[in-house]
Amino acid sequence: MILEHALLHVAPSRSDEFETAFAEAKSIISSMPGFVSLRLSRGIERPDVYVLLVEWMTLEHMQRADA
Repeated sequence: MILEHALLHVAPSRSDEFETAFAEAKSIISSMPGFVSLRLSRGIERPDVYVLLVEWMTLEHMQRADA
């Protein structure tokens, strides 16, 4: 199992817009080879920072098509 993480900095005035866009992106991410699960959490102490955790079975989603 591979756990990928990302810290996403979002301007507080754009958090609603970001969350709407991410809802659409979830279906794209979840359709990638090796996908297991994902979780997006908004910081409590720093509400402008989101933590994205994505679990993968393989690294296949990271392989470049031209490699």
